Amino acid sequence: MAVCGFRLKTAKALGIDVEADEYAAIAERARQAFHAKFYDEEKGTYGPNGGNIFALVMGVPEDQEQRVIAALKADIAARDGHLDTGIFGTQFFFEVLADYGMQDLAYEAMNKTTQPSYGWWVENGNTTSWEGWSRPGSGNHPMFGGGLVGSTENWPV
Repeated sequence: MAVCGFRLKTAKALGIDVEADEYAAIAERARQAFHAKFYDEEKGTYGPNGGNIFALVMGVPEDQEQRVIAALKADIAARDGHLDTGIFGTQFFFEVLADYGMQDLAYEAMNKTTQPSYGWWVENGNTTSWEGWSRPGSGNHPMFGGGLVGSTENWPV
């Protein structure tokens, strides 16, 4: 999905309308397939572990958006503001919260000092991003760095 988005933007910028249309169609099919596979109509959620984050990045049906946002807020509250988005969803976590007016939740998550959190790493002397929230594994790994590097620059503190 993200690859289609980048290619779509590139094709548009270069004025290659035919390719832009093709990538837009692929992205839309992916969005619809994701919705059909993962959306729980009864609960109004795409699920935990980044499901709601991914859905909001891709775009959810307008009539479901508020339910998905509410489900995301409930997921975050159930984890006392800690991240539970996995290595792929974490890179979009802060950006999505900022895009949907939840800067307060982003700030809270960024400033947690209990595990799992970036603050816990700092409190324990980490100077790099680990492979997972708790060691063992690589002590210099980009798995959760996307949330730090790619997103926080996009939301005001």
